[in-house]
Amino acid sequence: MIKCKPHFQTRKLIYKDFFPIIYEAYWYFTQYFGMYLFLPVINKGIQCLNKIELRTVFLSLIFAFVVVKDYMNPRKDPFRMSGGYSSKWLTICFLAGAYLGKFKHVYYGIKKIILFLVCIFIFYYSAYLCYKLSYYSIDNAKGYYKAKIMIFLKRLFVMRISSIPMIFESFSVLIFFIHIKYNKYLAKIITFIAPLTFGTYLIHHHPIVKISILNKLFLKDSKNLPLNIIIKFVLFRGIKMFIICLIIDYFRNILFTIVKIKKICIYFEKKYLI
Repeated sequence: MIKCKPHFQTRKLIYKDFFPIIYEAYWYFTQYFGMYLFLPVINKGIQCLNKIELRTVFLSLIFAFVVVKDYMNPRKDPFRMSGGYSSKWLTICFLAGAYLGKFKHVYYGIKKIILFLVCIFIFYYSAYLCYKLSYYSIDNAKGYYKAKIMIFLKRLFVMRISSIPMIFESFSVLIFFIHIKYNKYLAKIITFIAPLTFGTYLIHHHPIVKISILNKLFLKDSKNLPLNIIIKFVLFRGIKMFIICLIIDYFRNILFTIVKIKKICIYFEKKYLI
């Protein structure tokens, strides 16, 4: 077996750092960039559409890209959705958020306690099913139809993020948090942390951090452990990693402010693009 030379691997890693979209170093960043190019047209369309028209567009997209894919022909991917890891799915999510933000009155009649219970119920059983299905072997299924059902459930809960259960889970969480009234102190904390969250994603998803640190933190010690222990240690280590990445990106933001990166980008944008 031919092994790659260390300098070749280092060069490839450097290329990914400087050209993350070309080399698809970060799937979300790459797919978001693809969606971002269409946002002026999408936003203009959202402004022009009324409630019925926007809802019709959203439900049609859900039917075509999710229902047809998951239930009518789950083995094929006719629209190249890649399990939700695509610009198309991010665009659908953006439209869903725009619909809820533009027509808030459609869910004003739902009580907060009901939303909270639905959110907890869906989260708990989705996590439980993911845990059970991830350890379930199709070879151990007794009977043809039982194996078919298990394969179907795995595709819905484990193998893709654009499934109907995940859509209900996301909607319940989003609507629940929309109902929350934030005081000025909590609003300041959120506005401080929010701009730094994307940086935390880039840091913890970097190949060096992902392979050398995260795999050791979450994969090595989580084998053959009960679900309650896995949840506790994932939450504790996840929060710890999130705080560390926030601090790193906070100092990165200070450095960019000192060297005036934002002003330089605005200058070149106005001079060459506008």
